[in-house]
Amino acid sequence: QDKLSISKSNRKPIIHFDSMPNLKGLELLNPLYNYIANKQTLRIMYQSFNAKEANEYILYPYLLKEYRNRWFLFCSVKKDLVLYNFALDRMEQDFEYLEEIPYVDTPVDLEARFEEIVGVTLYEDKDVECIYFAVSPASVNYVRSKMIHRTQMEAEGDELQEYLEKYPQFSGWAVFSIECRPNPELYSLLSSYGGNLVVLEPSVIRDEMVKRACSIAENYDLILGV
Repeated sequence: QDKLSISKSNRKPIIHFDSMPNLKGLELLNPLYNYIANKQTLRIMYQSFNAKEANEYILYPYLLKEYRNRWFLFCSVKKDLVLYNFALDRMEQDFEYLEEIPYVDTPVDLEARFEEIVGVTLYEDKDVECIYFAVSPASVNYVRSKMIHRTQMEAEGDELQEYLEKYPQFSGWAVFSIECRPNPELYSLLSSYGGNLVVLEPSVIRDEMVKRACSIAENYDLILGV
């Protein structure tokens, strides 16, 4: 609509949406939407980043989701009924509707599950964790205004005092909590704040963050010759 008004008034754009030029897979949205709406079983060819060639899957499509300018199909595969997400840019276009194979719906409430994660990766074997993290004064207003997760809460009063006494090295920092299932997208988002965000608890999440930070430091040491 903004482009249309621009063409009529000859003015520069005043609204800009983040997008990726020549993004593969967008042409699949409409047919996949119709397959989902009509509850139809599909045969597709999909090549993951680690696969040398495309593999065939017979699947039941459930949901389309966009994350960071990339579209994903959530579905279960006939052989095991486990939930998968397939990136549309890794799917071949020649879908086949398998009328002879009855469609199987998922018992999982996908909308509810998405409320428990950041991004698109759903791990069935990962429980919801209550994650506490400290944020420096330099980044605290960003975290307050753009939450890490919808469950984000800022510690105040006795709760804040408890954590600052437990971790006195972060005196003057704010402490937040979120409740979600850990996945790669969560770790990437937490890591994006660099040294201005430190995971305090639980130790399993903190240890993974330490591992990632050490890996980054080691790679830079290679450049610096340390």
